[in-house]
Amino acid sequence: MQKRKIRNDDEWLGIITKCRTSGMSDKSWCTSNGIVPSTFYYAVKRLQKKACTIPEHTPIQMQPAQEVVPIDFCQLDTLSVGNKADDDCSTATAIRINCRSLSLEITNLASRSVIHETISSLLSLC
Repeated sequence: MQKRKIRNDDEWLGIITKCRTSGMSDKSWCTSNGIVPSTFYYAVKRLQKKACTIPEHTPIQMQPAQEVVPIDFCQLDTLSVGNKADDDCSTATAIRINCRSLSLEITNLASRSVIHETISSLLSLC
């Protein structure tokens, strides 16, 4: 049979303070430190009756778990440059990009800024 350890008020006040500032629940802390929770709460009540200042339970603010969102980066299936020997170079397809169900054609009439913005948009999507 195990002999019960008798603690004085100062020891209990130290134990309660450690528990309440640990961020753990009272029960979890007591269990992990070998203290019977009912004995712990009895000591809390007894010290409160003696007008001792007992710290309130202050749980540590845990950061919410961040949600993991998978991002599927598509591979460019084809990138081809049109033939410059076409009869009508102004309307001929200069660039064709196929990516899964997306098909994009850029003609020779497209300005540099349109081409740049289009490719930048594609890169952000893929």
